[in-house]
Amino acid sequence: MDQQMKQIRKMMGWSRGDMKEVQHIGDLPKFTLEDFRDGELVLPDNFLPRSLFSRDPVQGYSEQYVNLVGPSFQIRNVIVEKYERGQTKFTSGWPRFVEAEKFKIDDGVTLWSFKDRDDKQWLAMYYKYKSYV
Repeated sequence: MDQQMKQIRKMMGWSRGDMKEVQHIGDLPKFTLEDFRDGELVLPDNFLPRSLFSRDPVQGYSEQYVNLVGPSFQIRNVIVEKYERGQTKFTSGWPRFVEAEKFKIDDGVTLWSFKDRDDKQWLAMYYKYKSYV
């Protein structure tokens, strides 16, 4: 996972301290527990690299949200948590989100799947920026 993150970072031209505007990553398939076959999530071909950034002033590190790339990116050992409006920090900064699913991944990476008021799905991967510099 660490090597793949470095490759994605290089491909997108990220550098230390980069901050970019939030981008909507388009209409995505809806992911449910049924999509996890034997603990794996196999992503569809239409995933493109996009980035979402926010800063946590209390913790002093940047959080980085990365749309996953390609069907070969498989996630194992996933724990799913369900969220409603008001239960995550995302609802204050991005109030359009009405619910989200949080998929915890072993090595500190977290996958979020958001749904907004227009029933559009957002998918992002999260890791602490300082862990990958």
